[in-house]
Amino acid sequence: MLGAGAQQSVQQEQTASPASPEQAPPQASPSKQPYQTENPEQLQQLVAPIALYPDSLVASALGASSYPSQIAQANDFLAARQNFTPEQIAADADKQSWAPAVKSLLAFPSVIRNLSSNLSWTSELGDAYYNQPSDVMNAIQEMRREAKRHKTLKSNDQIKVTDKHGYITIEPKDPDSHVVYVPAYNPWFAYGDPITPWPDWVEVPGIWWGGPGLYFGIGFDLGPFWGFGWGWPYWGVDWWGRGIYWHGAPYWRGGPPLPLPADWPASARPTAGGWPAYGSFAGRRYRH
Repeated sequence: MLGAGAQQSVQQEQTASPASPEQAPPQASPSKQPYQTENPEQLQQLVAPIALYPDSLVASALGASSYPSQIAQANDFLAARQNFTPEQIAADADKQSWAPAVKSLLAFPSVIRNLSSNLSWTSELGDAYYNQPSDVMNAIQEMRREAKRHKTLKSNDQIKVTDKHGYITIEPKDPDSHVVYVPAYNPWFAYGDPITPWPDWVEVPGIWWGGPGLYFGIGFDLGPFWGFGWGWPYWGVDWWGRGIYWHGAPYWRGGPPLPLPADWPASARPTAGGWPAYGSFAGRRYRH
């Protein structure tokens, strides 16, 4: 059974609320349609296409999923620049008013195409994370456990899989490399027991793999996107706190920028050089 979002019109988007010195774009009015809570099985179906991505990409995808129209624009943006160099694309993207999470995905064209080609799924994923963030993060962990149990998910030459403290993390094998590998897989069969496919699911080349297990093609070179504040190295997941982070601070959709509580660690406060990198205070989660 599908969640409510797939049967409703796409929810109007709201502006992200990163605790960041960057100015956020104007806010859109919130949706007037009530959100219907999804059960664990529905959420597992919803997160299946992204659950086996590296953690930082999971964070970007969840953050960007709140902005389906911006994702569609970003996909058109890439389609119109097929002959551009990555450096040109990154420079042009920096001028756009899109949410930082949407910009961060431009380094992964096939991921953008997948989100854009399946907008009903993308919209519902964004709604679910906004309304049930802890449940969504739990669903991702459950899917990873199933994939690990069926030997689909394991460390290899491209990714490092760690099962510690009750959470499974996925990271690039070489954390110092600018090249990141994203697994292509069939999200409806990669976890052992088959999952009901999302209605009218579009299989996007480069991110869809019809064979068994995970397939890793050519890695994505993130070097040209590294120097921008919205890029890959600034996104992360706090599994203990069940939330995503950008520049070491919680990343939320809608509302004013987050205020910093009085007990916020000094190592995680902004300095003249900007916000510290993610990981300086993993395990802390605040919401205004």
